Amino acid sequence: MRVRDAVWITGAQGFIGRHLVRALGAAGTPVVTFRRASDVGTSDVEDDRVYPLSATGLATALDRHGTPQRAYHLAGGPTVGASFGDPGADFQSNVATTELLLETLRGKKVPLVLASSAAVYGEGHAAPIRSDSPTNPSSPYGTHKLLAEQLVQAHSRFFDLPATVLRLFSIYGTGLRKQLLFDVCGRLAASSGDAQLTLSGTGAERRDWLDARDLAAAMIGLEDPAPGEARLYNLASGRACPIHEIAQHLLAAWGGRREIVFTNEVRSGDPFSLVADPGSLPPGFVPQVEIAQGISDFVSWFRADRSAIGMPESEGPLA
Repeated sequence: MRVRDAVWITGAQGFIGRHLVRALGAAGTPVVTFRRASDVGTSDVEDDRVYPLSATGLATALDRHGTPQRAYHLAGGPTVGASFGDPGADFQSNVATTELLLETLRGKKVPLVLASSAAVYGEGHAAPIRSDSPTNPSSPYGTHKLLAEQLVQAHSRFFDLPATVLRLFSIYGTGLRKQLLFDVCGRLAASSGDAQLTLSGTGAERRDWLDARDLAAAMIGLEDPAPGEARLYNLASGRACPIHEIAQHLLAAWGGRREIVFTNEVRSGDPFSLVADPGSLPPGFVPQVEIAQGISDFVSWFRADRSAIGMPESEGPLA
């Protein structure tokens, strides 16, 4: 069945993608999604709104549904740590998929929204980061995100692509099964009510946390640029939140009496501070979910979703 005037979303099966699909569905916007070929089943294909993220999948969707009204490119490698373990796979996820999508849309002037990362800035940013701050990635992940940005900006310049690049900071929310919140909840679930909670790092590391519900609202509310124009924003709350404060919010939401201890061991590739300058956010965007409420909602989701208890090995405290 032809899906008219649809929005395309790559990486729709991921954490951010699920939130965006849900928000667009609530707004009545038709969506066509793209996932890794291994994640596309027979029932998905029969539904005719789910395609593999490949040249064939993209071309088939274009032929069946026509030019989308907007495309969100969310597909990419999962974490900084994973990019050190397999930089080639990270390149394929973050860079090669970007070129695939751009080639499919070349010349069609479809507004494109790219989910990039604050990892492009690297280390050494003690002050809040503006969107024109220097970039110096300290990981393969950050390097590949920057390459994807450059590809999008080049297509905007050479092929009249209307493009918006969003550098995401610490995005969290219900459904996130990795990083600090998930890791700590798993430890809390597996230990007694007064056991000491030990986290790597110093606890003073500063991050800029944004609930995925606010992220989806910001993405949907973007004003598309003109053909040939590329805009660049940070997408965050514009507020610094130390890791020890996040841990305290988690303990308060979980309940019980525990002491938090930090090991002072810092993981390679993790900057001390990644906080967005409020003036670098998309025009008119104001986050609605307070950090304490967002973390409380996360803890409630974790407890309700018992499948979340199967814990992966921790990557450390930095989200």
